[in-house]
Amino acid sequence: MNTPLRLPLMLIAASALGCGGGGGSAGPAADPVPLQVTESPKPAPTAPPPNTTPPATVTATATAAATATAAAAEKPKTAAECKALAAKTPAPVITATDTQTQMREHFQAYHETFRCCFDALFSPQNPGVSGKVALAVDIDATGSFASAEILTADTTVNSTEVQSCIIEIAKSLSYPKPANGKDIRYQRNFDFKARR
Repeated sequence: MNTPLRLPLMLIAASALGCGGGGGSAGPAADPVPLQVTESPKPAPTAPPPNTTPPATVTATATAAATATAAAAEKPKTAAECKALAAKTPAPVITATDTQTQMREHFQAYHETFRCCFDALFSPQNPGVSGKVALAVDIDATGSFASAEILTADTTVNSTEVQSCIIEIAKSLSYPKPANGKDIRYQRNFDFKARR
């Protein structure tokens, strides 16, 4: 590695050998000695300041913001939009051998679809208010929908729009064939908490 001290040392050596001007021997001057001139090393390039936010956090934050924006843009506002959401929800694969468990799992898979009725048709006029809706559904032995009704005694959401929306969604779903091979009546109690 060449250092800046090399040039002065070479000059001192040249002077001692009599290569420099005035006070040397009387003989002929020696051939000039080529001096190796070196530049001082260039400073290392400075790196940009480190990112204080880990990339995963940046990505997760950006993804969450994009999802929230998309959800706000796509939030259903009508019963028809809630019913369309039900049509887009993939049918659950139910493997339970107990009829009540079958129906519970089935309705759990569609919970957000039923909740759509509450969020779109009740919450905007009643912000911060929670509510309950009791739905009774009759399914025949083949798994076909027979009927549905709102059980008003167990329902606190007294909105015909919300109740009709929930019934329309119940009518639109495909149900599993009851494990016991018989017609059944299943009651689903929805407890919709106000979203903050």
